[in-house]
Amino acid sequence: MVVGRPPTSLAKRVHHWVVSHGLRRRSLLIFSIFAILIYIFIFRRQDSPHRILAHLEDEWAERLFPAKASARTGWTLWRDSVQPAEKEEFNFHQYSCENTPLPLHLVRRLIRERVLAEGYYVGRSRRYMDDLEVKDNRPYLLFASSPPRRGFKPRPQNIKLRPGQPYCVRIVIPPTMDPEILEDPQREEYVPIAGSYWDSIMVDLTQRETGIELSMNATQWDGHQKLAEGFAQLPYETRVQLSHDRRPLSDVVQPPQYPHEAVARHATHVYETELRIMDTGTFDLAVTLEYIDGRWNFEAAPIIPYEPYDIPLPFDTTFSVHLLDDQPLKQAYKKPIHAAHQKLTDSTYLNHFNLPFCNTSYAPGRWLNIELFPDRGPGEEPAALDAEGNFWAPYACRLRQYTYADFTKCLTERYPLIHWFGDSNSRRAIKKIVTAGEWCRDLPAIAGDEENLRICHCEDYTQPDWNYTLFNPALRANRIALGPNDSRPEIWFYKWDGLTNLNSPPWEENFLEYPNASELVQYEKEAKVDYDWLQLHNITPTSVGVPPKPAPRRNGPQYRKRWYLTRAPPSIAIISLGNWDTAWLPYVEYQENVRKLVGYLKQRYMPYGTQIIYRPPQYFCCRVDLSDWKRRLSTLRVEAYDRFARDLLVREVGAVVWDVYALGKGRSEHLRLGSLDCPSNHVGSDVVEVENQLLMNGLCGGWKLGGDVMAGR
Repeated sequence: MVVGRPPTSLAKRVHHWVVSHGLRRRSLLIFSIFAILIYIFIFRRQDSPHRILAHLEDEWAERLFPAKASARTGWTLWRDSVQPAEKEEFNFHQYSCENTPLPLHLVRRLIRERVLAEGYYVGRSRRYMDDLEVKDNRPYLLFASSPPRRGFKPRPQNIKLRPGQPYCVRIVIPPTMDPEILEDPQREEYVPIAGSYWDSIMVDLTQRETGIELSMNATQWDGHQKLAEGFAQLPYETRVQLSHDRRPLSDVVQPPQYPHEAVARHATHVYETELRIMDTGTFDLAVTLEYIDGRWNFEAAPIIPYEPYDIPLPFDTTFSVHLLDDQPLKQAYKKPIHAAHQKLTDSTYLNHFNLPFCNTSYAPGRWLNIELFPDRGPGEEPAALDAEGNFWAPYACRLRQYTYADFTKCLTERYPLIHWFGDSNSRRAIKKIVTAGEWCRDLPAIAGDEENLRICHCEDYTQPDWNYTLFNPALRANRIALGPNDSRPEIWFYKWDGLTNLNSPPWEENFLEYPNASELVQYEKEAKVDYDWLQLHNITPTSVGVPPKPAPRRNGPQYRKRWYLTRAPPSIAIISLGNWDTAWLPYVEYQENVRKLVGYLKQRYMPYGTQIIYRPPQYFCCRVDLSDWKRRLSTLRVEAYDRFARDLLVREVGAVVWDVYALGKGRSEHLRLGSLDCPSNHVGSDVVEVENQLLMNGLCGGWKLGGDVMAGR
């Protein structure tokens, strides 16, 4: 007989197994919790430097960019009904770049890159590297009224503004990952010109209803400069903490001298454009990236082919500009008020023909089409139209239409003698003047004549039917008389190739060996030193020209040694620069030559109160010269050369700007592209007429003709 185990023994075994299994589960749970606590403790200890660094960076960012405080102040003013003026001011400027801070995550990244730019070690952290915008490394836009939200896609928006209301659009260009650029052995030779930026950007607005196109300027975000200067001013110990330094740090960090030095080449570049749209309607924004990484400056490296990139907008973003209910679209025709007292709404295109006449050759504006004004009344005619019916419409005034007969009378009374130093663009302007506007006037009449069409459109150096008795375009120097009688005004034109070494004879030969001012007045009764003019520009008579001679030279000063020396100083001297210089002259040499030119102008013209007029280069864009000529022209190169000469001439000799550059920049996209087949970058004869009308308004504005005041009736 087999005797079995008692039932109680089996129960005990089952109970023991259950208890043991429960203990093991509890032990495993306790061990897991303990391991997690240890891991968290270790992780927090390792992460504490990042937390300290984050705290330091956030404090520094708030100190450099106190945007939150200003926003709170603005919100308080907006809520306070007792301060309606401040409320209105805040509402109008709430979208300005000054009142629109960058997203904090982007500021943190820029801080990291600023530290890296100084050559300091920085550990990788998800805090700075996990931005979606940075991961795909494509340029993108930030709008003032729609701050980015992580995890949310931007929505279509119609941004509503008032005329002239500022609206900030920022352009963010992350570091390039293009291997063609990164592996280029000549990459470091593409460096921005002083005062320019790493990236070449074009910003344009197009009105849907009328086709009006506006060209905006993009400037580097001023926060780059603040970050660079702020880092240089930080205490040494703070810089050590910010950099997680593993190498010795310099005690002194030099602040940047030029804008491009404030941000490293391989870093995130932020630009901004503050839209101020004066015209009503719905506008589409287009932002084009021409070049990055300084590759627009081909001075020391090969020309890069032109391959622009259109930065995409977040869905269908438009800008609608509307007047308030109490602002009329157009006032009844009345005697216009002075431009300085205009309201913002006076500058809308519908009010253009109510504006006062211009008396300046520097008149910011835009191109309008004559078809926008079908009901225009008497006296509401533009100064000149291009081939498509467009005219230049300044915001603060309107151009008066001058006939060339009126212009000649004006010169006779005011400016009987003009010295003009210019290139082939000036030659085309003079062809219009000496033919009383008839040169290439009737373009439809020569529609089938390809040779003459080409002359009018671009190349006019050789023109078979040209009347050489008017002036000889092939000569370096021309004495051009306007009018039939003895009192006729004269233009002494010298055709030069800028300040390059391509001139023959050298350009300086026009200004050397000219007698001293005090010496000249001894022999020329009509020469008179204008001491008030000298004092205005801080020039002493002894610093003008060569020292006075103790005795007169034989036969007096050698007037005949230079072609342009006349019996009396000219009333005006027109100086055209930039077109040849940008193409052929290195920038440093150009700076030196412009400074020399300024010295000669002070010697030759300033003592007599001669007004200097600066004609900038023609606007250039949308192509490069890959022909055998290899002209080193690009949008930002031409802009940089113009900026230096313009600033120096205005500051040193009180030059007035004849701003043909603005006219070219304001052209619509398809008209800009229409000049691609002109290697000389000449504008067509129709635009030459518009440029001349701008000059006439500057010279003759306010001059009386037949009882009418040309500056306004």
